[in-house]
Amino acid sequence: MRCGGLFKVERVLAVSLALMLAFTPVPGLCQDSAGTKDRGLVAAKVDALPPGSVIEVRFRDEKKTVVTGRLGPVRGDGFDVQVADAGKISSRTILYSEVASVKAKKGLSGLTKALIVAGIVTGGIFLGSALAGAATN
Repeated sequence: MRCGGLFKVERVLAVSLALMLAFTPVPGLCQDSAGTKDRGLVAAKVDALPPGSVIEVRFRDEKKTVVTGRLGPVRGDGFDVQVADAGKISSRTILYSEVASVKAKKGLSGLTKALIVAGIVTGGIFLGSALAGAATN
């Protein structure tokens, strides 16, 4: 009776091991070496952004280079980014094969920041004059 139970355990272990080996992914088998899947994702993100958007581009190079600028013309193999460097605006062509990721930079525009500062200053002046008027009465 013990031998029968032992053989059942061995069978279950053998089937389990076979299933584990059958469904274990092989690294690199589903990815191509050119990175076309990643390239397609980057191209889709770039296509979804309106021209002139401020973007951050991370490269695949060893230095993990990051470029921030405005999205320029988009082509089949890449896109242009307008970058401000030392007071000059230059255009840089970037190929999709060089890019690890692209994301839109979110932040307040210059006009929005100016309006917030103006509101704070105006509120401070109003509050200061109201307190000064209340103190004199």
